[in-house]
Parts: sequence; C-alpha cells; structure tokens
Amino acid sequence: MSKLEVKDVSWRFHGKASGAHLMHVITELKYGAGSTHLLDVVANNKRDEYWKIPEWELVIAQEGVYPTDWSTWPDVGLDRVLIDAYFNHVNTYLPLLNKILFDRQYDSGLYRQNSEFAKICWMVFANGARFVDDDRVYWPHDQASTPEGRERLRTDADGTKRYSAGWKYMRALLKMGRSIVATPNLYDFQCQVLLCAFLQGSAVPHMTWLVSGYGLRSAQELGIHVRATLLRAEPTERALYGRAFWCLYHIDRLNCAAIGRSVALQDTDFDADYPIAVDDEYWETGSQTTNFIQPDSAGLPKVSAFIHMLKLDHVIGAALRTIYAVNKSPEQRGDPAAQRAIVVELDSALNSWADAVPDGLRWDPTRGDQQLFQQSAVLYAQYYYVQILIHRPFIPTPRFPNTVGLPSLAICSNAARSICNILDASLRRGRQYGLLPGHILDGSFILPAWIAAIILLVSVYSGKQQPAERERMLNDVRKCVAALKDMELTWRQSGKLTDMLVELLREKDPIPKQELPQGQKRPLSMYSQSGSAGAGTVGSTSDTSLNTQYHTPPTPAPPWEWGQPQQPNQNQHQNQNQNFAQNQVNPNMNYQPAITNNNRMNGPYNLPDLGDGNLNLDFSSSGNINNNLQGNVNGNGHTNGLGSDSFFDNALFGGLTPTLGLNGMDGTNEDDLWTQLFGTFP
Repeated sequence: MSKLEVKDVSWRFHGKASGAHLMHVITELKYGAGSTHLLDVVANNKRDEYWKIPEWELVIAQEGVYPTDWSTWPDVGLDRVLIDAYFNHVNTYLPLLNKILFDRQYDSGLYRQNSEFAKICWMVFANGARFVDDDRVYWPHDQASTPEGRERLRTDADGTKRYSAGWKYMRALLKMGRSIVATPNLYDFQCQVLLCAFLQGSAVPHMTWLVSGYGLRSAQELGIHVRATLLRAEPTERALYGRAFWCLYHIDRLNCAAIGRSVALQDTDFDADYPIAVDDEYWETGSQTTNFIQPDSAGLPKVSAFIHMLKLDHVIGAALRTIYAVNKSPEQRGDPAAQRAIVVELDSALNSWADAVPDGLRWDPTRGDQQLFQQSAVLYAQYYYVQILIHRPFIPTPRFPNTVGLPSLAICSNAARSICNILDASLRRGRQYGLLPGHILDGSFILPAWIAAIILLVSVYSGKQQPAERERMLNDVRKCVAALKDMELTWRQSGKLTDMLVELLREKDPIPKQELPQGQKRPLSMYSQSGSAGAGTVGSTSDTSLNTQYHTPPTPAPPWEWGQPQQPNQNQHQNQNQNFAQNQVNPNMNYQPAITNNNRMNGPYNLPDLGDGNLNLDFSSSGNINNNLQGNVNGNGHTNGLGSDSFFDNALFGGLTPTLGLNGMDGTNEDDLWTQLFGTFP
C-alpha cells in the first residue's frame, strides 16, 4: 500500500489464502521473478479517487479521541508507589512489561508526548492501585451516580470502598477514547492485556473473554502470531510484541475454560515463539554480544514460570476442542474406548509437561526463594486444575453412573486436595513473611480453589467414606474457604464464590451451622476486623466462624509417580448402582495414564507423538504447535449433563458447553445463577 502512496500502514498481515499471494503468482508469470512489481506499474496509472482515503473517513477516524485528563494523574510519589505495586503483584505472574524499559520511558516524560503510552500508564496505575491502601486511589464519593451511593462511599459502612481502587484511572483511560479504524500497535496490545488484568477484579470478569479475543484478532491483523513477521522488528520491540501476544493467549485460554466458550485462536493457527526467557535487565546490556543472553549466574529467568504456564494452556486448548467440543461425530459420542483414549493422551501430555518443569519451579513448600515459591504455587495449582478439567466430565453421577473405565472421581479428588495443600501452604507462608491479608494469594488461585472445593464436596455427598476420610475432605474444603476469604479482600469475585461455598457446606449439615441466617449475605466487615495478618483476620486458621481446623493430610503422589493403570470393571454395565459406588474416592487407588506405544491412539484420531509422550503439544522453546488431535469425544452422550436438571450434572460435570445452564435452564438465560455470579451489564 505504501507503494501506491495510500495513507495506510505497510505492516499488515495477509495469510496464504488471501488474494495477495495470488497476485505474486500472476506478477511472476507476467513480469518475471524478481522484476517489476505489479503495484509499481499500477501506481503510475491508478485513479486517485479510488485509492485515496476520503477526507470524511479521516475525520471519522479521529472522532471520539480526546487528550489526557491530567487532573486525575496521580501525585508525584504516589505514581511510583502504584508502578511498584503493579510490577510486584501483577507483572510477576503476567509478565507483560519490561520494568527497566518502562521506568526509562516514564522518567523521560514520554506519557506527555505520546497519548498511547499514557494509556499504558493509566492501566498500570489502575492495576497497582488494588494493592495500595491510599484514599487517593479510591473512587471519589462526590462522583457517585446516586445519593445512596454517595453516602455509601463517604462512610464506607459495608467495607466495599476498597474495590473502587483504580477505577478512577480506568475512567481516565476510557475518556481518552480510541479510533474505531485505527490500526493496532504495540501499546494497544499492552493496554488490552492490562485491561483484562483489571477486569478480573470487577463485577464482570467474564468481559476479559471479549477483550482478549479482540486483542488476538488484532494480533492477526499485524501478523505478530507468525514468527516470520516478528523477525522484521528490532529485538526489543519483537520481545515486547511476543509478551503481549502470549499474555492475551493465556488470558483467553483461562477464560474459555472458566466459562465454557470457544478459544479465539487455535494452536494450529500460529507459530510464534514463546517469550524470550531472559530477565529484563539483560535485554539491553550495551553490547550486541550479550544482549538478550541470560548469564548462568543469574539463575532461572523470572519469565520461566509463565512459559511453563503457557504449555499448560496448550493442554487446556486440546481438552476444550476434544472432550468439551460441541459438535461431535456420532461414533465419537458413543465409543467409550475413544473417550478413554483421548483422556489418556491428555494425561500423557500432562506427564510430559511435569517432566519438563525445571527443578527451580517444582513445587516445594519449603523453598527459600519467596518469588519462586509463589510462582511455583500458581503453576502447580493450575496444573492440578487442568487435571480436574480433563477428568471432570467422566465423574459418575447417580443419573449417569457409567464411566469410560477411569477412576475420574478419585483422580479429581486427589488433584483437588493437592490444590488445597498448595493454598494452605501459601497462606501460611505469606503470614510468616508478614504479607497483608488480600496480598498473599494471586487472583489466579480463585478458579482452582473454587473448583477444588466443589470436587471435594461432590466426593463427600456422593460417596461413602470413612468418618476420618470425610473429615479430611471437609478440612480441605475449609482451606479453600480460608483462601477465598483472604482473596476476597482484593478480588471481588472471590467473595461471591465464598458465599456459594459456605451455603454448600450447610447442605446436610456437613459442618456446624454458621452464625448468619440461611440465605443472608455476610458483611465484608465480618472477615476484616483487623488489618494485620494475625489471629482473627481474613482466612486465618483461628477463624472460628467456619470451624476451621487444619489437619494437613498426606499430599497425594503426583501423576508421574502413580502406579499401574486400573483395569476397567468388566461388569460395569450390569449393575449401575454398584458401578457408581465402586467409582467413589478410594484413597489407596493409584492410576497412571498409559504412556506406552501399545496404548497410543492410531487411526482417525491421528495423535502424533511428543517425543516420549503422546500428544503433540510442543513443550520446547518454541510456541509452534502442530496438534492434529481430532478426537472430539463426549462419552456416551450423557457425560456433558445435557438434559439434566441437577446442579452438579450441569454446572460441574458438563458445564463447558454453551448450551448448558443450571436447573435445566438454557445457558443463554440471563436470569440463571451464573449470571448472578459473574454479573452482567445493566
């Protein structure tokens, strides 16, 4: 387009299916390879009225774009506090920005000359404000929409003012606007990631699915999902683009699994490299020979945990398009052997992932390095969550007791208890280090904690455990409640999940009744009487409101140490009630997915090898995924809970299909419980 003197960006990606590639073919045929380009010839004879962008479109392109509102910019000193809080609490787990480069640009006053960088600053302030206790970061009470809201903000009687932290900066970003026809750039991608991170703590966290999806579409507009395109950029810019792309990818995968929707970009549609595993300070060293090289003495790069998290995201994507696929062939729906084979392949991929984790990131509750401890805790909580995601549809229920020959409930329960132990160890460690309540656990723990608690409650209500085993499970559930109660001080969504868990714990009186009347919401102040991390604070082990007594159970062996696979019950179809009882949690049950060549799938599923594994999920230094997993399975047609009026059948065992709701309601019903839980716009 630049050859035609059209006011447009020249860096725009066109895939092989586009007409641009066909133009190259006809150009070579007519003018010869390497000779005159077709656009050079057209530029001399083009009619300007069809090639120039009309004046009115140029005006519209700038409509709704406004300058920065400097009156909201944080004071000197506070801005640095907010920036440090962002890099300490957010960028550690979602490594988007290079701190050294950001500090250099901020100190130079780039935000005053570049409005796009100013937007990045706004969202850095907004995300950092969640971890700063300063009245200046809260929403001004005189800007409330109603007199009642104004009074509530002024008095903060319900303790919810803390959740307004950072929203004034978010509003300043929105007031700047953006052109609807502007071509995306690096700052746009970074802003979308920061916006997703901020929305996770809002009343509508599911909106991150839309924002991240838009971001990944924008990435394809520029072609940063293709390795060859990014090679044109200089190294620092290429590294920042790569980080932004993978952050959007990670956010999209997590949200798709959480709310049961399709991913925005399949693994077969990109070949971008993983983020460069080099700490920020080694990007630009002043020498071309040492730039982007991590010295051996520097230890494990801080971004390594995120890279291994991305490899787990590949497994999530494979599970979503097979086990949870909406449109499946009849033979796949009705073949238990095919279902089992898919699950075994996914388990084998998890085994390969676990083998590839470096020693510095393996879960060790006694690890001395606090940052590695926190990153490892997040990583392994996600690992066990993915394990539950894979086996959850095959948990037997009274309505559908048949399984595919796998002890899925036992596997999910062991994984859930591992998550509980990680949460408990992280809480204890944080208090030992004097971290403030609400700042101990990252928001990425919310979903694993919630799912783990639900799985354990399913085991309690559906099985016939010994009293000691039942009490151990309930103690583990209490660990999840304690963790969620701590996280709710920062993450609003956690409070909703805590309310639901407390209500579920009341069912059949598994633990003593709570102080509050049934159905009444607890005030936030109930858990925030003290601002210290000592006894009686949020999620502390001395909190008697939930009869919290911690008895740490033995940590179940990780999957790569499990014994030989259990053989399916040959008579499982003869007595469904007996089969259901046999599939309950057995603490002595060992299971290992088959990893031998004899058990690998062949035929129509076409599952290529991963070295010594099965599923072709690339856990190397490159993010190039060539996964031909085509086995879209759904069990015997019942494992997704379709047609069931049970809360657990629909919401837990098959909730990752768009048609599912609660209590027999369609998933699109705005009045269902999930809408109340995850919120919606008025």
